[in-house]
Amino acid sequence: MAAIMDHRDGPLLIHSMPAQRLPVGCESILGPPPRRLRGHVLGYSGFGSPAAARVGHRLLPITATTLIVDFGTGSGLVTGMRGQAHLETRTPWGYGVSVALTPAGVRGLLGVPARELAGETLDLAAVLGARAGEWSERLAAAPGWPARWALLDELLTAALDPAPDDLLMTAWRRLHADRRLRIGAVAAGLGVSRRRLELVVREQLGLSPGRIARIARLQRAAALLASGSRPAEAAAAAGFADQAHLTREMRALGGLTPGELCAIVQDHWTVRT
Repeated sequence: MAAIMDHRDGPLLIHSMPAQRLPVGCESILGPPPRRLRGHVLGYSGFGSPAAARVGHRLLPITATTLIVDFGTGSGLVTGMRGQAHLETRTPWGYGVSVALTPAGVRGLLGVPARELAGETLDLAAVLGARAGEWSERLAAAPGWPARWALLDELLTAALDPAPDDLLMTAWRRLHADRRLRIGAVAAGLGVSRRRLELVVREQLGLSPGRIARIARLQRAAALLASGSRPAEAAAAAGFADQAHLTREMRALGGLTPGELCAIVQDHWTVRT
C-alpha cells in the first residue's frame, strides 16, 4: 500500500492498494518534503505489507508521478499520473518508499514532461539510470523513517533542477482546488481561453483539465473514506452531487465501489505520520 500526504492542504493521496484483501494489515508511514522542495515534491511514504510479502496492487487514478523503491528486491518503479485504475501484478512490491512528484518535479528531476510518463509503469533504472541502485541501497540502509526522509531531502535537492512556476503548474494547482469542475472558470482566472488551457494541459500532462479535476475530486473522496467517513459524507465533502454520483465515478475511474475501497483501507491498512 502506498499513500502520500500532500503538503498543499494536507489531504491523503492514495497511490495504490492491494489488489485483493489481505489477512493482516498493511502500513504507510507519511513524511512531508522540506519547504525548499515544495512545488516539486508532494510528499514521501514508507510502505509495508504483511511480513514484507510482495503483493500485486491496484494503482488508483492520481495526478502525481510516483517513484517507488522496493527494499526487498533493490529494484524500483516509476508510475506516471493516470486517469484510470490499473491492476499491476507483474511487478509487485512489499517494503520500501515512494516519492510523489508534481509536473514541475518531473521536469526538474527526470528532464521530461509528465505526459511522457502518463499511464506508464516503468523500471526505476530506466528512468533514473545509475542513481536508481544508489538510492535503493542508501534508503534501505538508513536507520529508520526519519533518516530516510532526511536522505530523500538530500538526494532530491542535489538532483532536482528547479523549474520556475508557470501557467501549467498554476493551472494544475487550481484544477485540484476547484471541487465543482468549472474548467471555464479556472481558465478565466488564469487569463486564458478554455481552449488554451486544454491545449497546454493536454500537451504537457497527457490528460485533459476535466480529467485532472475529476481525479482530484475522487482522491479527496477516497481519502475521506480511508479516514472513516461514511460514503454519503465523503461524497458531499469532496464535491459530488450525492453518494450515487460518487459510486458512479469510483466505478468508472477506480474500478471499484466506495464500499470495496473501505473494506481494504479501513480494515487492513494503518497510516502513521
